[in-house]
Amino acid sequence: MYDGSLKLWDLYWIEDRTEDERAQGIISDRRQQWNLPPYNYAGNNNYPPYGVSGSGSSRASIDKTPYAYNNVSTTMDPTAAQAIRNCGKFRREVQYEGVKSSKLLYTTINYPLLRYSDVLLMYAEAANEIEGGPSDLAYDCVKQVRDRAGIKTIDKAEYNQESFRSLVRNERGRELCFESLRKYDLIRWGIFVKSMQEYGQWTADARWSKNDKAKYAGALSSAVQQRHICLPIPLEELGVNTLLQQNPLW
Repeated sequence: MYDGSLKLWDLYWIEDRTEDERAQGIISDRRQQWNLPPYNYAGNNNYPPYGVSGSGSSRASIDKTPYAYNNVSTTMDPTAAQAIRNCGKFRREVQYEGVKSSKLLYTTINYPLLRYSDVLLMYAEAANEIEGGPSDLAYDCVKQVRDRAGIKTIDKAEYNQESFRSLVRNERGRELCFESLRKYDLIRWGIFVKSMQEYGQWTADARWSKNDKAKYAGALSSAVQQRHICLPIPLEELGVNTLLQQNPLW
């Protein structure tokens, strides 16, 4: 099962927000609640169903089960358990479909190969690089994606090439998370190793550090090397064609 990270949470919660949104301190990005939902269907003997206050328990595969971190549940605080939430992007809601068995929770939803928002963000990225800064059309492409998510966008005049590049990269993370694109984006931008190793710092954050998922992310962070930007040539192929040479990184 895919899980979100504190880095992804902060992409929604902190990065690229307008000053008035920051001041209000509200979750305004619709994608955050869907992609990193405040509940799953695991069941929990210590907490009642999500949205229900008081004591009780949640039934596995039936009740929306709140997440809890440091004894604070997502029912009590919508920003709790920021980095231990499962991916909700492709979930099927059992209360709508009548599915009661956990083995039947797998979804038959079509996995996205190319979405319109991806095309918009690709154009915005390319135009910014070619033209040395965001054009009106490039800015409007990004704004379309953000408008759909229900979030405000800083005025175009506030962006230069570098800051707009950062906006587009962050927006791809917010919009296209869990769609198997991020690794190849990071490689294409030349920042894969650096970005992955930064997880070692994120996992020390108190909002994540006391959960086992932070340990796994930290271990992954320390294991990433430059050679992981490509794949090795299989030994079988090297044996068949002796003129081939192994990738120097491997």
